[in-house]
Amino acid sequence: QVFFANVHFPTFLIQRLLPRIERGGCVLFTGSLMGIEPHGMALPYGVSKSAVHALTRNLVKHLEPYGIRVNAVAPGFVDTEWQKTKPAEIRRSIESKVALHRFALPEEIAEAFLFLFTNAYCNGEILTLDGGYSFR
Repeated sequence: QVFFANVHFPTFLIQRLLPRIERGGCVLFTGSLMGIEPHGMALPYGVSKSAVHALTRNLVKHLEPYGIRVNAVAPGFVDTEWQKTKPAEIRRSIESKVALHRFALPEEIAEAFLFLFTNAYCNGEILTLDGGYSFR
C-alpha cells in the first residue's frame, strides 16, 4: 500500500496527465530523508521514497522531449501535527541529531518546492532539507 501510494499512483498519474502538461512545465515529487538515510522503523516508507528519488531522476530523460522538468524535495523531520504528537523525549532525540537542533517548519519546506518550481534550470534535482541531519 505504501509503495502504491508513493510510487505507482504518481507514475500512472503523470502518464495520464502527460498530454495536458505544457512545455516548460515542472513535475514535483515529495521524497524523504528516509529515502536517503535508512531508518530502522520505516522500511516500507524508506524504500518507497528511495523509489520516488529514482523515479525523479529517471523521468528527466523520459520527459525531456516534452520540455518538462522533474524534481523532488526530500524533507527531513518537519514540525507537522503528526510530529507534534511524539513524546518529548523522542522529539529531543531527533533534534539532537539535527545540526540545527530543531524540526523544519512547513513553510521552509514549501519554499523549497517553490524554488524548484520557479527555477527553470533545476531538472532531476532531489533537494534535501534536513537541517544538517546527514552531517551529525
